[in-house]
Amino acid sequence: MDTLDQMKEQLKLLHNLLDQQPIVNDRHIRAAIHRSMHAINRQALVLAVVGVIAIPYCAWVLHWLGLSWPLDVVTVAFIALSLTYNLWAHSGVKRSRLETEPLRQVAWRVARMKQRYARWLYFSVPFQLVWMGWLVYELLYRTDWPMDERIGVAGAALVGGLIGAILGLIAYRRTQRLARNILAQIEEYDTTDHHEDGSPEKAVDEDQETAPRAPKSPSEVAPKQK
Repeated sequence: MDTLDQMKEQLKLLHNLLDQQPIVNDRHIRAAIHRSMHAINRQALVLAVVGVIAIPYCAWVLHWLGLSWPLDVVTVAFIALSLTYNLWAHSGVKRSRLETEPLRQVAWRVARMKQRYARWLYFSVPFQLVWMGWLVYELLYRTDWPMDERIGVAGAALVGGLIGAILGLIAYRRTQRLARNILAQIEEYDTTDHHEDGSPEKAVDEDQETAPRAPKSPSEVAPKQK
């Protein structure tokens, strides 16, 4: 009897461990998501602070160089638009939502943020190329400095623009990589066919759930003969 009781206790303990395992997995993946999103949001915050400082600084520098006011206005407007778009891209990935919403909803929000980042490049990269050409043109042909000074300032502007583009590309690739990691972790967890509350579930397609039952065969429909 003692051996049988011990086996029952061990089976009970094993069942309790198996029941707790999905909950542990859910907490583990949410902790990993939190770390990745914290890194993404922290980087976005740093870029936002740089943008806020860049608005008055760029406005003052362009005015001090004696460049045209349209270039000054367009520059400030672009930086302000970048800040606004950055806030909008992160609008759905707040910490409170990521910790409480179902993982599939979290994946949708992260994928949307990732897509918004990618779409911004279609506008920002061509704009910055045009803006840089505009800046170099005004430095070379709209100022009254000696030509060697014009070339020097224009060259410095090109080097600064290249460094800024490289830093921006690094930040973009890092954000995309962290977002891909989050999506991969959620997808890997989903393959274990668990409910969002941690209980195991057999994966069933929606089409299978709503599909009507096939009609019975004639042998099944016909009444049994006594």
